[in-house]
Amino acid sequence: ASISSTVTLPYRLYLPTNYDSSKKYPVLVFMHGAGERGNNNIYQVTGSNHMQSTHILLNRIILGEYADDFIVVAPQCPEGMRWVESDWTPGKYNLKSTATSTPTKLLTSLLYNDIFENYSVDLGRVYGAGLSMGGFGITDLAMREPGLFAAIVNCAGGADASQYELLNSTALRVYHSTSDTTVNN
Repeated sequence: ASISSTVTLPYRLYLPTNYDSSKKYPVLVFMHGAGERGNNNIYQVTGSNHMQSTHILLNRIILGEYADDFIVVAPQCPEGMRWVESDWTPGKYNLKSTATSTPTKLLTSLLYNDIFENYSVDLGRVYGAGLSMGGFGITDLAMREPGLFAAIVNCAGGADASQYELLNSTALRVYHSTSDTTVNN
């Protein structure tokens, strides 16, 4: 499925195998890295060559022992765009002077106007995870929509560290390697 404006945001939606609308489900939003951008609506869950191991882990959630526990939303950022339209090399940016990117606006609309409206979601258990460019994205989205996420994981991404107080109601876990040559930490 996808949502459109002048830009299309493909996304994968995974519902529990025995989805029951009388039950409330947690939601996991996964934002991929730069190598998975495009419009094929596949790479964000299968990974490109350099990110396959991370996507294998994601697919263990989608297809494995947790498949009946979560609604999973995995959007695909269009080629040439970013979840946060800022240079990721420094590992940081200024939230207030950086406009919300079009893909992030589309994802926000998808969550509020489709997923939360049409599926049985436990709004107190919305979780996010992002990898590299998606790490920037998930933290950016959590800062722009305080209270949206119960918890987020930023893996090898960056953020505006001066704005972490916006995440007072969100549990945050950050992973980053000192050997990362793409995003400084």
